[in-house]
Amino acid sequence: MMRLIRSILFQFFFCSYSFTQLILLESDFPNAGDTIRFSYASNQVINYETAGEGLIWDFSGLTADSQHVKLFKAMNDASLNVILSFGSFAPIKYRASYFNENSDLPIDQLSQFLPVEISDINTYTKSIPDSITALGYSIKVDGQTVPFQSDTIETKYKFPLNFASTYSSRGYTSVDFNPIADFKFKQYRKRNSQVDGSGTLITPLGSFEVLRIKHVIQETDSVYQTFFGTGFWIGIPPTLTTEYEWFANGKKDALLKIVEIDVNGNSQIRSIEYQDIYRDLTSSISEVKNDIEVYPTLTEDKININSPEEISEFEIWDSQGKIELKGLLNDSNASINISELNLGLYFLKLKTASDSFVFRFIKQ
Repeated sequence: MMRLIRSILFQFFFCSYSFTQLILLESDFPNAGDTIRFSYASNQVINYETAGEGLIWDFSGLTADSQHVKLFKAMNDASLNVILSFGSFAPIKYRASYFNENSDLPIDQLSQFLPVEISDINTYTKSIPDSITALGYSIKVDGQTVPFQSDTIETKYKFPLNFASTYSSRGYTSVDFNPIADFKFKQYRKRNSQVDGSGTLITPLGSFEVLRIKHVIQETDSVYQTFFGTGFWIGIPPTLTTEYEWFANGKKDALLKIVEIDVNGNSQIRSIEYQDIYRDLTSSISEVKNDIEVYPTLTEDKININSPEEISEFEIWDSQGKIELKGLLNDSNASINISELNLGLYFLKLKTASDSFVFRFIKQ
């Protein structure tokens, strides 16, 4: 009788333990229309590499230097040529669920080779019950948005995800700017991912039960440019990046993401970002709101603003945080004369009744 009771108790506790194991599904990740606020922290001395079960990662001491609102935009907000490549008219495997700003392409390295101006890089993502995949990019080239489908589609997440899950993926994208410019770019990525940790994550936002995903990404890129009538490929040095992401049920994106890069065999933290509440960080904040338009971002004499909500006032700071211009608008559609500003990078802060938003532009 005692043996039977022990067996029942063992099965009860074992089943209860198994039932409470965290599992991540597609519903725990973003949908079109979601907006999530992130804080960015400087490279603080923290222990983030520890893996295993039942861990406690205490990052409650993280201090925000800046903030950003990540927007997951619906495909009906894209331009017509993008919709043809990634919308309902595209082949099924290229039909994106949403798109958002992207930093995976080495824009700084590309710019030095390009005879044209490129900006506004977006990535297009497909979210379905068994995976989330990266379908390609769009790039604004001299003001014209050009989409590029990936030849090999990279899998970012494979569901369901639980402790010890592993998966790997490759992504290959060829970008050809012809006929706008005789310039080509190839991106090749190899991703190995593992759910290597589970436990409790503590950040300035609170305490959460999480899974930790470790992604090791090897990337080899090359560019093709014509110089003096002769075209040739130039290899960009390969990069090795490790991304650590902590996810909880229902939080739509990583609660904490730490990106580490390999520099000559030494690991260095490239970025730390975590979900957070709004914090008034003045000149360091970088806010974006999908339904407020600020254009052009490269301009000589004025900045135009279109907003569904009345803008009460504005401030323009230089790259050092000094206020160069400020004033009242009390309008939802307005223009600001910047002809007297010196050439360079500036930040435009707009205040509404509900919030403040900051945009970047360059005076040329």
